[in-house]
Amino acid sequence: MFLDKLYIKILTFCFFVCAIGAQGQDYFTGTMVDAITDEPLPYVNIGVLNMGLGTVSNEDGKFILKISKEKHWSETIQFSSIGYTTVTMPVQDLIFDENAFLNIELQPKVEVLEGIVLTSKGQLKPYPEIVGFDTSVKGSYGYWNKDIALGGELATKIPVRKGPRKLRRLSFTVVEKASDSVLVRVNVYNQAAGFPKENLVKDNIILTLNTVGVNNVDLTPYDIEVTNDFILSLELLQVYGDKIDLVLLASERTGESYKRYASQDKWESIYGSAMAYVLDTDYYSLPKGRYKKREGRKNRTVSGYIFKRGRGVANVAILNETTKERVLTDAKGKYMIEAETNDMLRFIVSEKNKQRRRVDKEQTINLSL
Repeated sequence: MFLDKLYIKILTFCFFVCAIGAQGQDYFTGTMVDAITDEPLPYVNIGVLNMGLGTVSNEDGKFILKISKEKHWSETIQFSSIGYTTVTMPVQDLIFDENAFLNIELQPKVEVLEGIVLTSKGQLKPYPEIVGFDTSVKGSYGYWNKDIALGGELATKIPVRKGPRKLRRLSFTVVEKASDSVLVRVNVYNQAAGFPKENLVKDNIILTLNTVGVNNVDLTPYDIEVTNDFILSLELLQVYGDKIDLVLLASERTGESYKRYASQDKWESIYGSAMAYVLDTDYYSLPKGRYKKREGRKNRTVSGYIFKRGRGVANVAILNETTKERVLTDAKGKYMIEAETNDMLRFIVSEKNKQRRRVDKEQTINLSL
């Protein structure tokens, strides 16, 4: 973290790469191609595993990676791309000819996709639900600056209630930028062992950031489905200009975030911070009045609003401690959760601000912060 005298910038994302003219540096170059069509593959992740030495192929599939052949002789380099089988090889087997750009082939991945059954027997119905981390006051930021490494990512865990869900739109805010424009990729991961694991996106979601302000990304063409908490990241692919200094708005709310400095690098945890990634989703559930009852439970619905100074507060987490169901308030501060009389609801505003309310016969519980 980097503390500025004027404001706090969280999730500092300064990428470190070896200086171009450093002694002992060698140039490994290549062109990534489809093994079937021989077409060049743009935006392939290339790097020495877990070493912070990585890059991304450009629009023509070409890349240049600066590594020390002598220092990293026993390490492994990895090539990976969405929709293709990952390839690894020892650094000692690489051909170091900075002018050759020899072809490196990736095989298209053949997968049998098992989609979520969203309309089982025609019973499930989509309900719009906003999830993620919003912010109403500028003062917390995540940013890339100084030396950069392509393929670096800035990710935040998005908590959601369990059940089938489709992602429709992503929104985030660029506060400032120094470069002409920046190319980034949107990734959506499930979680394993506390870190981002499998990428749930099956096609590249590429966007160019060239203006300051809110960016909205239509996710409906990519048919992204989740059933639990997931992790969303923005990955740096290309910088157009001499400088980057790309600053994104973060949230004042407590969250779980992760970063890695380059392609194929290891993930690092950032505790207590969250990027202001907001997602419009469709949550699939039984129509109102047709909820299946748990054994011995009435399963009625409790709803309400979370207010602060008369305004609704978005993205407050409400946890039913009995059923473990968890929901978030929407943009107006409204929530709705299944609960029975005497269930305990926990309202998680921040790590230090957690309040509890026991459900009585009333079906509305409002909370003023």
